[in-house]
Amino acid sequence: MISLKNIKYKAGAFALDGIDHTFETGRFHIVLGPSGSGKSLLLEIISGLLAPDSGTILLNGANITDHLPEQRHIGYLPQDNVLFPHLDVKENIAYGLRIKKQKDDNYIKEIAEKLEITHLLDRKIQRLSGGEMQRISLARSLVAGNKVLLLDEPTSSLHHSLKNELCYLLGEIQEQFKLTVIMVTHDIESAFMLGHTITFLIDGKKHQTFSNLENNFIPYNWEVAKFLGIKNIFEGLIRSTGISSRIDCKALDMEISVEGTTDLKEGQIIVFGIKAEDIRIIFPERIAEYTNVPNRITGLIRKIYRRAHFLTLLFVPDQGETIVEVQYPLTKANKIRLVEGMVLEIMLKPDRIFILH
Repeated sequence: MISLKNIKYKAGAFALDGIDHTFETGRFHIVLGPSGSGKSLLLEIISGLLAPDSGTILLNGANITDHLPEQRHIGYLPQDNVLFPHLDVKENIAYGLRIKKQKDDNYIKEIAEKLEITHLLDRKIQRLSGGEMQRISLARSLVAGNKVLLLDEPTSSLHHSLKNELCYLLGEIQEQFKLTVIMVTHDIESAFMLGHTITFLIDGKKHQTFSNLENNFIPYNWEVAKFLGIKNIFEGLIRSTGISSRIDCKALDMEISVEGTTDLKEGQIIVFGIKAEDIRIIFPERIAEYTNVPNRITGLIRKIYRRAHFLTLLFVPDQGETIVEVQYPLTKANKIRLVEGMVLEIMLKPDRIFILH
């Protein structure tokens, strides 16, 4: 287990601002945030390449804040895959053993087989692809016997298919070798594919941590919602409270029901949101089924954008001052013809509306 206690580090105008966090043993942890948010700095501090200005780093309860990198037994794979160009693949993988004055060709072959790089062992580094270099770097860390692995943006330089392939591999390796992995990335898709836990680091501050085993992730504040690209963010006034609270939202010119918000107060102004995929389209032939359903809005489709697996609709309410983004699966869209200018109704699911702090 790695525990960070009030870690601070200043680099010019940027600063890591008192990071407190615990990475549990044997889990795949993601630190997610935009470029320039301090993610790589955090890894360098954990690895020992940088010393924090203040704060404490604990590894299984032991204070390692002042330990040299080689004393920490933590594998670190930087973004640029630092491999030795004068050594071949096998020699690069064996480097950690060489430093310890050990030799184990059988273990190197075993790791190479698991990572499917046996055919590369005699190859020069200059002849490797980006994906192959990722695997060599990973093999070197595993051969060195590190049980903690730090990964800095491992998917950033890979195209979609190779990125997915690497994610599958990293997940399998973490589980097979029972590693504690801390991976920093700005790639939302990779983060949700791999992370047992996901922690948002934005502008040097820790904003939110959640377990990826949860069925429905809800952003805690506007910074996280903005990073995730959630467009449907509105302001409203609390009219009544209870198990289902009522919000007067002028932007949509309607009163909206929100479930599970018993801590709200009448007269309170709040900011709330809903993800585009949590908005349901009510087609004319099915309106009778939704007679008593709350949060219905009538309007028209201003614009349709086609994505790989869904359509993004920009929906304009009949009354109001905003645009609502709606996501609709292509599998369903192929059965019903959606066109720009089409009039329809949408429904905001009450249990999917979240309050931003």
